[in-house]
Amino acid sequence: MKKVLFILAILMLISSAVTAQYIPFTNTTRIFDLDTGSVIRVFKVPLPQTGYKNFYVQRGGSYIPPYTYDLRYGNILRYIYSANGFTDSAHYRRFHSSWSFDFTYGYSLGYVLDLAFSAQDTNLFLYGYRGANWEPAEVTAVTRNNGLTVTNAYNGGFMSLSGGVAIDPVNDSIMYMTFNSGSVGGNVHKSTNRGANWFTIDTVSQSPGSNSRFFVNKFNRSTIFLSFYSYLYRSTTGGSDFQQIKTGLSDVRMLFDATDNTIYMSSNSAAGLLKSADNGTSWTTLLNKAVGDFEFDPLNSNTIYAGCTDGLYKSINKGSTWMLYNNSFMPDVNVKGIVKNPNMGDTLFVSTNKAVYKVYGPSVVDTNLTAYFPMTIGNVYVYETPSIYPPFITRQKLRITKDTVVAGKRFYYFNQALPGLWNYGNWYRIDGATGVVTGFASNYSCNYLVNERYVDSLGSRKSDSLKKCGTNQRSLCIDTTSHSIFGIPSKQKAFREDGLVLNERTYSKNFGITNVYTWEITGSNTYLVGCKINGVTYGDTLLTGVENVSAEVPSSYSLRQNYPNPFNPSTTIRYNLPRAGVVKLAVYDVMGREVEMLVNERQAAGSYEAVWDGTRFASGVYFYRLTADGYGETRKMLMIR
Repeated sequence: MKKVLFILAILMLISSAVTAQYIPFTNTTRIFDLDTGSVIRVFKVPLPQTGYKNFYVQRGGSYIPPYTYDLRYGNILRYIYSANGFTDSAHYRRFHSSWSFDFTYGYSLGYVLDLAFSAQDTNLFLYGYRGANWEPAEVTAVTRNNGLTVTNAYNGGFMSLSGGVAIDPVNDSIMYMTFNSGSVGGNVHKSTNRGANWFTIDTVSQSPGSNSRFFVNKFNRSTIFLSFYSYLYRSTTGGSDFQQIKTGLSDVRMLFDATDNTIYMSSNSAAGLLKSADNGTSWTTLLNKAVGDFEFDPLNSNTIYAGCTDGLYKSINKGSTWMLYNNSFMPDVNVKGIVKNPNMGDTLFVSTNKAVYKVYGPSVVDTNLTAYFPMTIGNVYVYETPSIYPPFITRQKLRITKDTVVAGKRFYYFNQALPGLWNYGNWYRIDGATGVVTGFASNYSCNYLVNERYVDSLGSRKSDSLKKCGTNQRSLCIDTTSHSIFGIPSKQKAFREDGLVLNERTYSKNFGITNVYTWEITGSNTYLVGCKINGVTYGDTLLTGVENVSAEVPSSYSLRQNYPNPFNPSTTIRYNLPRAGVVKLAVYDVMGREVEMLVNERQAAGSYEAVWDGTRFASGVYFYRLTADGYGETRKMLMIR
């Protein structure tokens, strides 16, 4: 009996590790929106109070060849807790670092490479600074009066290369920086008097460059890590004699945990989130996916938050298991910064590539986003559009006929243009984590999505908007209420896209696009009147007439057996055309009399299907015959009323 209970306990633990899911936050408040810009980096600065942090967002804009960046590039904004907002005037504007001198010549000066604050004195900070974008001319500066005046560590001049900086977390007299110049030897430098004097402590085999970062082990301060490019170096002698210990990393962050003498490291590469219990000699993977930032809960060291390209993750057992915690950051869920202070309750500050959010107050939200646009081969959607002009009602039948995988993403092919999406092509996919619907567009690039074009974001809440790439258009979520479709209760999300033509699209959960309103000169509505979803039929899916179900060219003519057979009262007839020509498909009774002509027109090569509705005819045997370019074939079918 004890053995059985033990096995059951193990199974329960395994099940919990695999299936447990945190409830994502409902309350996700956007407090800063970069619009067309992006977040380059988030800097977190410890304050003298234990566990508290200031944080800064470095924002970037677009590059205008050959030299000019727009005015957002490199600007660093500090979040002011008391004002509940950001300011660019902190520290006497030392970090307001994108100043365009002259648009004629394209001068754009000032780009902060790295910064470090004293944990004991908020007036003392150190920063690496690029002086010009069109030539390597970088400096490292120190200030002891909160930026009112600054002193350059080295006057390097042309071709000087600065980068990572650090201040010892216990003794702020000790500082480190990377700097390379023809007038200064070595690459790693140190100060023991608050930056008044510097001396070289290591050459390092490669020049670290502007993306270098220092990490001083607070609990073993003679151990210092230096990351740059894809390399990780370590010194166990207070900054001298750095040795390479790991490769394959990018944009490294480190935290040091005194409770178990463990080092935690994130990398914005496949290396993911790692830990080391032997001072960095060996590493164990905790989260096997790119991690832009991570943060310990200051009141509970067992809780770790990790920011990934698909949202915010959380572990309550120091990284043994992980669950997706929040992916409601729209329009971009690539988390680049996380801040958690002990006085913040359940609130986190989260920066994505596009905006900064407060997230707080967990409650149940809808996470099954793909259900709003179900896509499976064989799904059928029938739409009806009323009109004041003849024929007064037009009907359209769409079918998903195939799928394909491009760069690990599965797209589905609609044989006709979807209503309201005429400019997005025939191939679509929906991202399961974010709910973003994209159309495949060759040679198109949208927010890191190659050959994809944003349509709508089904993870949106009301008033959220998704900015389209290369245009000022947005998809605005205008409704998230529930309604009934085919007599079945369903949640819906409606979006407005206002351009040359106004489009409003409504997605209903488990049914897809159920209504489209368009306005150009006059308005019109298109309704879903029937569909076949994952083999289940809803509403009216009968569409009399002929439909091209595949543009692939068959090798020969063929006329398929109708289905269903026997039937009541309608049936579908499929045929293949290897080349274009005049096609006739007619239905005959047992006396050989033509009772209905289904097709009599010129058609392109492809596979077709026609629906015959026998409502007006009696039960019995009928024949259907296909003729095209000398080919002829007849088959028999049976209608039972």
